[in-house]
Amino acid sequence: MPFKEIQAPSLKALFIREVEGVILSGELQIGDKLPTERELAEKNAREPGGSQWGHHRTG
Repeated sequence: MPFKEIQAPSLKALFIREVEGVILSGELQIGDKLPTERELAEKNAREPGGSQWGHHRTG
């Protein structure tokens, strides 16, 4: 049984998808400020399954 290659989205792609979602839902309005990287990292570290943002920096 051949397996297909699994491709997981990058943290950058997940972040972009999340920001797009809150914009399209109306939760984020024009002029609203995004949370800082530290705030995002702290929030995601507390949530079940949350990624450890800020600890895996790339480029």
